[in-house]
Amino acid sequence: MKSAINNFLEYLEEKRNSPHNTILSYERDLRHMRVYMEAHDITELGKISEKSLREFLNGLTDSGISASSVSRCVASLHTFFRYLLREDVITADPSMNIVAPRHERRSPEILTPDEVGRLLEQPKIGSFKGLRDRAMLETLYSTGIRVSELIGLTVDQVDVKKRIICCVSGKKSRVIPLTEKAMQVISEYMTVARIQMMRDKDESCVFVNCTGTPMSRQGFWKIVKEYAKGAGIDSTISPHSLRHSFAAHALADGANIEQLKEVMGHSDISATQVYLHAIN
Repeated sequence: MKSAINNFLEYLEEKRNSPHNTILSYERDLRHMRVYMEAHDITELGKISEKSLREFLNGLTDSGISASSVSRCVASLHTFFRYLLREDVITADPSMNIVAPRHERRSPEILTPDEVGRLLEQPKIGSFKGLRDRAMLETLYSTGIRVSELIGLTVDQVDVKKRIICCVSGKKSRVIPLTEKAMQVISEYMTVARIQMMRDKDESCVFVNCTGTPMSRQGFWKIVKEYAKGAGIDSTISPHSLRHSFAAHALADGANIEQLKEVMGHSDISATQVYLHAIN
């Protein structure tokens, strides 16, 4: 069973070019399924039944896992068993009749344009840290990229002259234009602050922390929390709030939803349509 799962994960990476985070999700879901089955003396893929899968999923629900996480696990199972059926590893798909639990998709946290403006003005650009923080916030809001893409951005993915950045997720990439303001602050940060903050002169990451090493998700979350408090924003926000706000504000300003889908890096238009409900 373990080798079949590994073969499936290799297929996702090499044939489907799936994003790294997607592969990790599949790996986690299928590992949980394998551990459950083996604990119940089911060690062969052909002996996994619809009943045993339902019992596994019911166990997830009973343990307090959210409906959205169980739904993701169901999707992982469907994809995995369809792959096994196609590869003639099994003769029947035990997940075929299993339906994901219904759950309400929460509306994303959207800041008002005024709140965004106050937040972006919080970093004091008279310091290296302030220049870096302003560049990170401006980049996030003006492009709508994911936080993982922001902190993973490398120098060769930024073209200040062309005013674009290239975001890479797995083996997929997309080019996103920068606003004039974002381009200016990124350029100033990279030429003034970054070279002073780096510990290693060969560091490739654009955004580094105060010790000169690559910025972490946790570090950036603390930065956003600090500036949100300073901006007087009462609602609880996260770094992703700026991504969500970018999308909602773009649609409110008349952006084409298909083009926005590409900019956001969504694989399904339904993920982009969520923002239509946020502005209505």
